[in-house]
Amino acid sequence: MLKLPSIDTLVKQAIKANVKQFRAAREEYYYWNAKCNASDRSSREYLKYTIFADQHFYEYVTIKDTLIRLFPEHKDLIVDSLYSRGK
Repeated sequence: MLKLPSIDTLVKQAIKANVKQFRAAREEYYYWNAKCNASDRSSREYLKYTIFADQHFYEYVTIKDTLIRLFPEHKDLIVDSLYSRGK
């Protein structure tokens, strides 16, 4: 008989599959946002840094929101797992 994984197992697997990319995009967002804040708002660099920061912001928010949309009853676990500095 085939045994299907539980929802809890699926949630943990989904988090594990996405946590590395989520954290990388979040780190990149903070990096580009800091560069943006340090530059002159009328410069070309400011526009370039803003575009890079926005791109990474939307990437990490999309990962989080997609997981929450798939597993709304596990929102707290998803948010805690993505933002924690554990494994």
